[in-house]
Amino acid sequence: MNQLQRAGDDGLTAGDADRLGAALEASIAPNTAKAYKAALRRFARWLDGRPATDVTVAAYVAALMDQGKAPATIRQAAAAIGGRRPGAGPRLYRPAQPAQ
Repeated sequence: MNQLQRAGDDGLTAGDADRLGAALEASIAPNTAKAYKAALRRFARWLDGRPATDVTVAAYVAALMDQGKAPATIRQAAAAIGGRRPGAGPRLYRPAQPAQ
């Protein structure tokens, strides 16, 4: 079984986005899962092989804002990337922990 790419790996692939999308489909409303899967695929294309890190996620959110995307669209992308839904399977991205 393929593992999802994690922050610090080579980057999120379209296959990773599809696998995470499949996990989402099993745990949330069908239309929400479809929207999250599409959001993850857009994020994977935008990453273009870069890892999902604090910096790249923030840059992606800034890019969405620069494109004039609606706040709801940006929140949806952030929720999909963060995998915050209960039962959504493994998280795609984990924020860095503050230095202790």
